[in-house]
Parts: sequence; C-alpha cells; structure tokens
Amino acid sequence: MTLQQRAIHESAHALVAYVVKEQIEGVSARKDPLGEHAGFTKLARPRQITEDGIRNRLAVLMAGEIADLFGGADDEYREWASESDRSAAQRLAEVINPKHPGLAVASARLRAAVLVAGHWRALRAFAEDLEQRRSMNGPAAHILLEQAIRKHGLDPKRDLDLTLLNSALSGF
Repeated sequence: MTLQQRAIHESAHALVAYVVKEQIEGVSARKDPLGEHAGFTKLARPRQITEDGIRNRLAVLMAGEIADLFGGADDEYREWASESDRSAAQRLAEVINPKHPGLAVASARLRAAVLVAGHWRALRAFAEDLEQRRSMNGPAAHILLEQAIRKHGLDPKRDLDLTLLNSALSGF
C-alpha cells in the first residue's frame, strides 16, 4: 500500500464522519517506525449512545473499505483493512440488530458508498492535503474537509459517479 492509498482510506473515514456530523479528533496517514504506511481516524467519544449514532459510526467504518475499492488499493491490503473494519462493524451492528447484524452492516456499506462516490473529488483533495501533512488534529481536518466539499460541491447529477458506486456495491 502506498502513502497515497493510505491517505485516501483515512480521508474516506474522515469525510463520512464529517458528513454525518461525527466529531473528528484527529486523522493521520504516515510511515510507522518500521517503514510501513499506517494511519488512523479518531472520532470523539459520543456523549450519548443512540441507534442513529451507531448507524453513523458504521457508515464511517465502511467508508475506508469503499475508498480502497475506488482508489485501487492492492488486494492484500484491501483484505486486511476490510477485515479489520468489518469485525469492528459487526460488533457495533450487533448492538442495534442482534439477530441480523449483517443487515445493519450492509445498510452502512450502501450509505458509505453513496457518500464516498458523491464526494469523491472532495475526498481526493482532502487526501492530498493529508498526504502532505501526514497528520492533523480535528479542527484542521474539519476546516479542510469543509473547504474541499465547498470547492468541489455535491451535485448528484454530475458528481455521483455511478460507475464507482456500482463497482463498490458489486464487491460485496
């Protein structure tokens, strides 16, 4: 995985968090001491746990996987990252739908795919900033995401790339 791919993955988590109004505490995409590309998107602890809040967190978790498909991350990384995000999503989904957690995960995946596909140009612009900076705190991430979305807009007729969306959905 390249630094650019890692930045795209983390930017997707951050962008979806921003859109669903989750508070971002920090975002990072850089090399770890062993020379591997590492990253994280840290969200603030919720004041209150609600079903809507859990659904938002599920969409944030699924966004990285969707961006990996769009951004061309290699298969080995995609499988590793997807497994990590999926296992966290599964545990979260069991809270809101203990009998059928897969339905909650599938719904979150669809929501993330629509948000990532609809904001792909803004996500790529934010990923370029993240790649250069390597990490940023929540307020900086919020400002840069807001600027990227404002600059690139969201016009579903123009920006929602159905080819990207279909490829993301066919991967599941």
